[in-house]
Amino acid sequence: MKKKRTLAQKINILRAAVMGANDGILSVAGIVVGVAGASTDNFAIFISGIAGMLAGSVSMAMGEYVSVHAQKDAQKKLLWNKKWL
Repeated sequence: MKKKRTLAQKINILRAAVMGANDGILSVAGIVVGVAGASTDNFAIFISGIAGMLAGSVSMAMGEYVSVHAQKDAQKKLLWNKKWL
């Protein structure tokens, strides 16, 4: 049976999603505006936006991967230490 989430948990998920989306939008917009200020070539502006979006996605994914595995390793170590105490 699924465990129901509390209001605080739901709000934290929503907050993380909104903050992450804002961060991504502002980062890509900053890159695009910077390139647009340096060049009037539409293709260069478009490519910079796509590159910024891809770089941000990979960065977020790798950060999440490292975070989850670090937590998993810490929990394994804690359980291993308790087993031998």
